[in-house]
Amino acid sequence: MQCCLQIGFTPNTGFLDGQLDCLENGAIRIDTYGRTSQKDIFAAGDCASIPHRLLGDVYLPLATTANKMGRIVGINISSEKVTEEYVGALGSSAIKIGDYEAASVGLTEKAAQQAKMDYSTTCVEVANHSNYYSVQEKIKIKLVYDNRQK
Repeated sequence: MQCCLQIGFTPNTGFLDGQLDCLENGAIRIDTYGRTSQKDIFAAGDCASIPHRLLGDVYLPLATTANKMGRIVGINISSEKVTEEYVGALGSSAIKIGDYEAASVGLTEKAAQQAKMDYSTTCVEVANHSNYYSVQEKIKIKLVYDNRQK
């Protein structure tokens, strides 16, 4: 038996009524400083886009990126000059359910397809720790890579 549940998130920005530039899903479009399309208005968190190192401006509702962007916005709005800049996300995430673990960083194959990238994939099986560590288990890794960067 297999079961799949995908909840997803939608930013709650309907109250803006078109006053700020937004992505198609309603996320407020921001720059690397957290600035919106309106002067002196900043945004961060699950209502805002995030600068992604590979994809540009995307919606990526992850706690780590929301926290980092929130700190940057806090510094920028409390300073006389906007100076703090976010270098960009890679979309790192991890989950553990019982004995099973999964993690991701960079682009998934689906994201590479959606971005119309020239990519390839390969799967490798390696030990989860260095040889000097007494307990090792095999893990499988799927790599998605840009064909232009060989």
